[in-house]
Amino acid sequence: MYLTRSEKEKIAHKISQNIAMVSILDEIRNSVHDNFERMYLLTFQDIKNIKKEFNINQNGILHVNDKVSINIWIAKCRNDEDSPILLYKDQNNINDALYPGLKTEDFLLVIMNSSQKEMLKSYGDNINCPDFTHGMNSFGFDLATVLVLGDKREGFPAAFIISNRQDRVALEVAFKAIKKEVTVNSNIIMTDDTESFCNAWENIFGEPKKKIIVHLARGSKLEKKHRLMQIEKGKISNKMRVLRNRHVSGHEINTPYEDMKNFKILVLVRRNY
Repeated sequence: MYLTRSEKEKIAHKISQNIAMVSILDEIRNSVHDNFERMYLLTFQDIKNIKKEFNINQNGILHVNDKVSINIWIAKCRNDEDSPILLYKDQNNINDALYPGLKTEDFLLVIMNSSQKEMLKSYGDNINCPDFTHGMNSFGFDLATVLVLGDKREGFPAAFIISNRQDRVALEVAFKAIKKEVTVNSNIIMTDDTESFCNAWENIFGEPKKKIIVHLARGSKLEKKHRLMQIEKGKISNKMRVLRNRHVSGHEINTPYEDMKNFKILVLVRRNY
């Protein structure tokens, strides 16, 4: 039986949700939509063929090829009445009008469902905070989550941005898609010490009243720890050089007990770092 690509994708999505084949057939045959007239004759074998064509396994994976799988999922979501897909730029796709500044090989996906949209409308004018998660998969994609502070003073993810880039250019394209749905005037932006998020946010939503920089204290602590490691490493190297020189010159190594104890302490400190 001939089915269009769209019809196959709809059936493939149902299969991926582990819906029984008999239930899929019943749903199609009970449909009164004109576009499904030909599908009344759909059989179990047709569904099996679709399952094989889309490489859907028992775990509900749409396709063994990740790119094909995500395209199937995107197509399904866009057919929903309340689609969470605000923007999708696939790799090997370029459109300067829709995705200004993005290259052919760039990937960008912006997701915000109806609940997230309402949260951003309700609390987006208060505090916005990005949370970056790097190395999501082998493709090198990163996840940026736009967090808002809810009425219980807890962070709520108002939007998700998945991309191989988290620079100002990519974030501006993503924020423009969000702004088409919700316009916010944030009082406070809380971010790390990178400038890409703040710059992109200001260019699209306007400058917030306050900016809070986080992770700065942690960065300073790590820097101090690194410096301490270098100092201790230098002390150990000097001590070893003295011992080696004494040995080469033929002198006996008659270092005092305390001297050797300090040397052992330095070695232990070095190992701990």
